[in-house]
Amino acid sequence: MAPGSADRLSALPDEILQHILSFLPAQEAVRTCVLAQSWRQVWKLVRRLHITGTTTPTYVGQVHGFVDRLLQARLSRIERSPLDMCEIKFDMFDDDDEAFIHRWIGHVLQCNVQWLSLNIFDNEADEMPWFPLPEPLFSPYLTRLDLYGIEFSASFAHFSSCPALQELKIEKCDLSEVLEMDSPSLRRLSIDDCNSCPNWRFRIFAPRLVWLWLDIPSAERTPQLESMPDLLVAYVKLDWCLDECICEGDRMDCCHVNQAAYSYAYSDIDHGDEEDSDSYASDPAEVDYGYSSTEDDDNDHDEEGFSDDDNSSEITRKCVVLGGLSEATDLTLISGHEMFVFRRDLRCCPTFSKLRTLLINDYWCEPPDCRALACILEHSPVLERLTIVLSGKGPKYKVEMKGYLNAVRRPAMMISEHLRIVEVKCDADNDTFHNVLRFLDSLNIWFPCEQEKASDEEEYTTQELSPAK
Repeated sequence: MAPGSADRLSALPDEILQHILSFLPAQEAVRTCVLAQSWRQVWKLVRRLHITGTTTPTYVGQVHGFVDRLLQARLSRIERSPLDMCEIKFDMFDDDDEAFIHRWIGHVLQCNVQWLSLNIFDNEADEMPWFPLPEPLFSPYLTRLDLYGIEFSASFAHFSSCPALQELKIEKCDLSEVLEMDSPSLRRLSIDDCNSCPNWRFRIFAPRLVWLWLDIPSAERTPQLESMPDLLVAYVKLDWCLDECICEGDRMDCCHVNQAAYSYAYSDIDHGDEEDSDSYASDPAEVDYGYSSTEDDDNDHDEEGFSDDDNSSEITRKCVVLGGLSEATDLTLISGHEMFVFRRDLRCCPTFSKLRTLLINDYWCEPPDCRALACILEHSPVLERLTIVLSGKGPKYKVEMKGYLNAVRRPAMMISEHLRIVEVKCDADNDTFHNVLRFLDSLNIWFPCEQEKASDEEEYTTQELSPAK
């Protein structure tokens, strides 16, 4: 600053200065206290904290003393400095660092933080790169939680102790100990590229969910989706898992949901000594999430080593994934060709009573009769728009066709009379592509030339914009 020039930045209101500092790492924000007298107290009231290391890669040992003092200073004036957001991010950690981070999480929750982001993934570890969190979080203020690189304990996945939680994002986490993931308040859930356990199928209970993102390139077991009556938008992509069956014939005729060539004993699962464990906040609920096997477990296995899923014959008559998605209005279903559960779910296919927009890939259109797609269409009575992506990653495709329902002719099967637009996108002119076109032709879906298409789209837009009578 030139001599004699006005310090206009320091003249700004404290609220503006705090907002500016909220974009800086905590260390840099604190250093601003030496700029001028007016900056001495500003850092103490910043409502967004970014806790990380000082060099790359970042590790806890660089800052543990500083962060301890910082959070103690916040706690000493908690009535004046609640937190809107806190991010804790490190690239490396060791066993000695766990106690520091666990303590920091507890302090941050005591600051009534509303948005907590934990990004602690050891990029240099060949095995066990995840950071362990053994106890659930307890906070009446937490509304958003982002987790990256976290190793879940069985109890950590129970978020009912955060009654205000609305949004949960889980990415590259280890869920192998999770039996159930539940939250009665959750509205948005994203699970992306996480590990799960081959011994059981963990269940997701989120009855108030309105938005779901489930992208698991490789899962040991497909997660069980329980009822989501408020669900509006869902994106589900499952490429591969151990759920299989060796039944001959069409998989949609099979009632099994088990793992071919795998047989596991569920006994002796140790979830720790709950009596001696401490949570991140006071007054934890006393809940037993253990699992023990019974003699009936062995009786459920057939002669070839297969067993009904989760030791219950009832589950073989219940959808694993599609049942929980049946209330969605906008649905994307992407599946790898080795997936078994989707095909098996179609055996007891639910009615998608609210579904208006559907996007699927070529898994649902396998020759010769597109039976999986046909099943979905028969159970979607109000469907308006269908998009079929056969190959390619987009957004540009070599072939993009838009078809419309010809209401004059009667289709070969019962489909939604509201179906207005059918899009087919692909990068390869192959047998699957022609098979899909033949199937759509049997449903009286026609693909007009460009001039006809423009006229038809204009008519459809007019109908959509016209006020209801």
